Amino acid sequence: MELGIPERYRVTVGDAWFEGTPLDTTELNRLVKKHTTVTVKRGRTHEEFDVAGFGRELFERTITAWGNVTRAGEPLECTPENRRWVFEKHSDVAGEVLDKIDEARRKHREELEGN
Repeated sequence: MELGIPERYRVTVGDAWFEGTPLDTTELNRLVKKHTTVTVKRGRTHEEFDVAGFGRELFERTITAWGNVTRAGEPLECTPENRRWVFEKHSDVAGEVLDKIDEARRKHREELEGN
């Protein structure tokens, strides 16, 4: 169901909540391509994928809001710079957030297809 209208999902990790809109298939493919370097050496094609760069940009572009996220005990506003900081300092949390959003989207699609 790729209607061009992205769904928004809210998930929790610990005491924090995160809201995100997953990228559609076209945007996700563009992001993969952007973070893939292709070189040809001695007639052989080699692809190198920048996992960290991909994950950082995916987190920045997917997350639209959050709550109960703090830095040094102070509330942290959901800005591009702060999303980058969260990914760089807490990549395990960022990965868990993205996994949970992906799972919520998968379940939502299954429900739609079942009806």
